[in-house]
Amino acid sequence: MSKGWPLVKLGEVLQAEKRQVIIAADREYKMLGARWYAKGLYIKDTKYGSQIKASSLYCIHEGDFVYNRLFAWKGSFAIATKEDDGCFV
Repeated sequence: MSKGWPLVKLGEVLQAEKRQVIIAADREYKMLGARWYAKGLYIKDTKYGSQIKASSLYCIHEGDFVYNRLFAWKGSFAIATKEDDGCFV
């Protein structure tokens, strides 16, 4: 790390934001994935709510800091872009 930047916990500089949406069976949802090693987000697929086993999703907005809990150890972190705005995880 650069000597000019102090190490701090993410919770000291970021605030958690959860925009939970209940899934509607007849609606399409663009699902995001997070690439490993901070290589950005991508649209993994588009599914109808009837194809999703979960009961809810979280909506992403441009500028959000997003991470994949399962692969956080692989550096799956990203900042949402304009193209990611309105997609879901």
